[in-house]
Amino acid sequence: MTVTDRIDNYLLEGSIKINWDTSNSKDGTLKYLTPDEYFNYLDILSISRRQTSKIAVKKYKDKMIKGDKIKSPELWIENDETFKQEGRHRLMAAESLGVKKIPVVIYKYI
Repeated sequence: MTVTDRIDNYLLEGSIKINWDTSNSKDGTLKYLTPDEYFNYLDILSISRRQTSKIAVKKYKDKMIKGDKIKSPELWIENDETFKQEGRHRLMAAESLGVKKIPVVIYKYI
């Protein structure tokens, strides 16, 4: 099956199966979030969808289509406020491929 065949199959299904690496979830909680839910966590950091690199999103999108293992996005939360995030470009790439929910590892500190 060629890459074009895989893309066509995924588009027909409405969503691509991404090879998420969630091995980092042993230290946090794995939660499936919509892209909107993820960006709601980023409000306090003043990070929006506009603050993403199109080049980085395309790079991750290409890797996802090829079936490469992709590290799941992460959020660090202390006292109900997000103070660090990793993965908005991966999340945007997955969303552009029709993925509705993304596995996100959340680390909570009291």
